[in-house]
Amino acid sequence: MLVSNPRGNYRFLQGGAAFSGAVIADPGYAIIHVTFLKPPPVTEGFDWIADYLIKQGRPAQAVCAIELRSPRRLSMSEFGEFNNGVYLPALKKHDLQMNGVGPMTRSNLAVEMNPPSQPVIYAFAYTVAATDRGTPRDFVLSGAADLDGARGIIRAGETSDDAMREKAVFVMAELNGRLDTLGLRWDDCTAFNVYTAHDIFSFMREVILGPLGRAQMQGVRWYLTRPPIEGLEFEADARRTLREVCIPS
Repeated sequence: MLVSNPRGNYRFLQGGAAFSGAVIADPGYAIIHVTFLKPPPVTEGFDWIADYLIKQGRPAQAVCAIELRSPRRLSMSEFGEFNNGVYLPALKKHDLQMNGVGPMTRSNLAVEMNPPSQPVIYAFAYTVAATDRGTPRDFVLSGAADLDGARGIIRAGETSDDAMREKAVFVMAELNGRLDTLGLRWDDCTAFNVYTAHDIFSFMREVILGPLGRAQMQGVRWYLTRPPIEGLEFEADARRTLREVCIPS
């Protein structure tokens, strides 16, 4: 079920306490995606974002998506400690929660090469008034990993081509379900991102590019990273944002 966030001008698909499964801009609003070329630590990053949005004439609550990069993968207990000790306090500081949960989407990846020394904010997205109201509404999907709530990790401990294919099939189905909830299609995407340290080329055409439909013309962005929790091997997310911005520092 989609929940309205009137302060942020978007609706979200509720997930856990820290982040949602997806967001979609309200009618009359668009989403701008911003990438840090020099990513700041999480707490300082949220301070920077809040100040930046004020300068853009938007409230802090307009932030609708957060992308994190971490030094290494964490155990499940360490992941909970990060959420409770670092991430959620940053949301509370800037009054970003709704009914005790984080409405923004999130992707959190462990960097494989030249990792940061601490968790950082790699990118974020926020809502603005739309200038072109005749296009499909902008959206962001949270990262979905090879973890089934009922079955656990898909093909746990395996990284063969066949196992990675099965993981990717599961993730694509999870993301497709979120698109269905938003009333959108793969064709509406402007960016599709894959996060894994393993080879995806044996199944990319069939499992990823095929379902993407017309959106495959935008290509697939592959990041040499790993999902944030030990044992997970494949993650992906997607978005539609017609404006992309890079912040140099």
